[in-house]
Amino acid sequence: MPVYEICSDAIQPLKKVAFSELGLRERGDIQRLLRECIDVISPHTLVISEEFSGWSEGNRRIDLLGVHKTGDLVVIELKRDDAGHMELQALRYAAMVSTMTLTQAIDTYQTYLSARGMAEEGAAQKIADFLDADAKFGESVRIVLAASTFHKEITSTVLWLNDSGLNISCARLTPYSNNGKVFLDVDRFIPLPGAEEYQIAVRNKVASEKIAESERAARNLAKYSLHTSSKDFDSLSKRDLIFNVVKIAIESNVSIQQIQEAIPWKPQLFVSAKGSLRIDEFLRREGPRAMAAGQNLERSYFKDQKRLLVHHDMTYLMRRDWGPKTEQAVRNVIALLPEGHGVTYSVQEADESA
Repeated sequence: MPVYEICSDAIQPLKKVAFSELGLRERGDIQRLLRECIDVISPHTLVISEEFSGWSEGNRRIDLLGVHKTGDLVVIELKRDDAGHMELQALRYAAMVSTMTLTQAIDTYQTYLSARGMAEEGAAQKIADFLDADAKFGESVRIVLAASTFHKEITSTVLWLNDSGLNISCARLTPYSNNGKVFLDVDRFIPLPGAEEYQIAVRNKVASEKIAESERAARNLAKYSLHTSSKDFDSLSKRDLIFNVVKIAIESNVSIQQIQEAIPWKPQLFVSAKGSLRIDEFLRREGPRAMAAGQNLERSYFKDQKRLLVHHDMTYLMRRDWGPKTEQAVRNVIALLPEGHGVTYSVQEADESA
């Protein structure tokens, strides 16, 4: 994007130049200047080290290492010209410093201050004063990439990594020259200007949904043991557990109405038919009537012979679609059983092969 100078009689474009044309070096000039004004490419950041290599036995060095006001570590990588594959390099560095503790960060910062002749300034206090009151140090690592040119492959990679939960920003540095003066256009194009908080909120929402989905999956895979005075059941699924508890209740002369009232969030818990019927007879007789009443016997009810509940010359089909409140339903039905029933249940470890 061109930069213009407003003159008295015209709007003149500034001349776009390369850092190399200006004789500006990557480390000695660009890095040196940015460390003194890091908010240009990484707002709310405190630089705690330059050319950091405390974790490496080789020559790999982080151009600038910082701490964000939220407590996140910030890996800042600079390239004078083409960004190349700096995102891969930065990812490696981020992984290396991800285990840095607050004590190590303070030591690193104190070394940095001493090297710059500022040893009298206490690193611990400066970091404490800089961080937000509710900051949690080192929970995450942010990456900032700054260069003159970003090709499509690197921006695509960064966008994909951000969608996967990382926090990487890109700043395009474009120098301009005019009448002996040098101007710098800093375009923080990833994340989009004004969209950073929104994108973070979206990533957090997606992460929360994934966690919730994992928890739901774990609950769905859970297996249960059911203990009675006469028989024990093992490796029961959630629907097997509630079915057997309801069956025990009916055999203990707990009424269908009592069971339904104990599970009010499951309307139409049963479909019934008069007589002691086989499953094919039940479906033939009650299927059309249930469908007309909005009950899908094929999808929502147990429909095999072993799951029929027969009591007092009535046959009942019970719902099979159970969710997070299944254990609450089990406890409610057990509470209806006669005194001294001896029915208990327990959760077994999840069987992921089920």
